[in-house]
Amino acid sequence: MKPKQKLLLAFLAYAVLVVLAVSLARSSMYISKPVLLVLALLPLIPGIFIVIFVARDQMMAMDELERTIQLEALSLAFGGMFLVLLASSLLGIAGVPPIDLGTALISMGVLWGAGQLLARRRYQ
Repeated sequence: MKPKQKLLLAFLAYAVLVVLAVSLARSSMYISKPVLLVLALLPLIPGIFIVIFVARDQMMAMDELERTIQLEALSLAFGGMFLVLLASSLLGIAGVPPIDLGTALISMGVLWGAGQLLARRRYQ
């Protein structure tokens, strides 16, 4: 199986398990709490494979320039998320509700993408 097919399969497994977990959680009156917790965490299994694939296979296949671009993009995403979460925490002092985890994850992806665009422009 080709590497991209493995990644696609892992993403597909993740999506199926998320849909399964959400649909079973909505009908949770017949499912015990421990079973529900295990079901909720099942999507982590393909998620782990995705992280391993990206860290091991994708990064090793990149040339030096692409690694530099990814490093700069991840640095921007990390720093940006630090500021977003710090601001959210500090705004909690004023009674503002904290940022939702889903929103934080989406923000991290957007910042990573923006970092890639900026770094690619720099090295063109």
